[in-house]
Amino acid sequence: MKYISILFLGLFFIIGCGDNEKNNPAEGKDGQNEYSFDSTALKTETLDNPNQAFYLRYKFKTGEKVRYRVTSIMNNRQHIEADTVMDQNVKQTAVYLIDIDPVEVDAESVAELKLTIKSIKVNASANEESFSFETGTSKDSSEIVKFAEYAALTNNSFSIRLSKSGEILEIFKVDKIVNQYLKIKGYADSLNAENKVVVRNQIITTGLKPILSQVFRELPEKKVAKDSTWSFVQPTSRILIFQMEATTVYKITNLEKYEDNVVAVFDASLITKVEGQTKYTDRGINYTFKKPITTAAGKVYFNVESGLILKSKTDVNISMANTMEMDSPKGKIKGSQSENQKITYIVEKI
Repeated sequence: MKYISILFLGLFFIIGCGDNEKNNPAEGKDGQNEYSFDSTALKTETLDNPNQAFYLRYKFKTGEKVRYRVTSIMNNRQHIEADTVMDQNVKQTAVYLIDIDPVEVDAESVAELKLTIKSIKVNASANEESFSFETGTSKDSSEIVKFAEYAALTNNSFSIRLSKSGEILEIFKVDKIVNQYLKIKGYADSLNAENKVVVRNQIITTGLKPILSQVFRELPEKKVAKDSTWSFVQPTSRILIFQMEATTVYKITNLEKYEDNVVAVFDASLITKVEGQTKYTDRGINYTFKKPITTAAGKVYFNVESGLILKSKTDVNISMANTMEMDSPKGKIKGSQSENQKITYIVEKI
């Protein structure tokens, strides 16, 4: 029996760094060590005046390049009961090394940034099968096709316009990424202009925005201090048959010192509202869905003086479940499925 699969959409939840295990932190900027991430909290010191008021602003300067390591860790557990019982456990860790080159900063402090994903390394396992991929090193064409989305992102620069408060105003110059992806997949000459636009939008939405949303956080316009809060409403998203409204809420927990720089530490949480009917019928199959449960928490370290994220960590947990029922010549057939997914994002300025 063919059984519907629940697909989770990754939330662009913009939060950051808590205490966790240490994962062989990088010692330098050369070679494989750059893939070794560190998920522990930043070791800060007490500031003499932690109650002072300040502005949170991005302060990119032309000629001053910045490199980030963004790590995405996904754990997905799925349980299906139908004709048979099946359990699946998928784990994936992807590490991105990203160079940011400020091209121009205008009078309104809007920065045009040239971004280059220099390399990506992926390690994954599905049940008992494991695999890995590193962009730029594999010569196996079938493997490159399998990981086309990662291969296309690497060393094909694109640009964004960023406000001083962290709002991404525009993502552009992604043609090289799109063309490389189509070339790898063998579609370069077979898609019309309309379909290429669809591919372009998908690459921006699913390939670039999830990473960019970890490096660039929307900041408040007002002056803040310890215990200040602010929030941002995210665009309504669709998960299966439900509409979800999400609001990210931030709170300044402390003003600290790191390497003689003033660092704002702020926590974040997520408030969600899920709406929609729980029952759905498709091709004679009746589904009953439970509303998804989403929780998230974390911490961000922001250098107030240089206007850059130093480190952040995001933990997002999503749980969903559904049952199904359909008629057959042998009577009713029933099934159920549950899925639990945890996504962790770690951002490090290196």
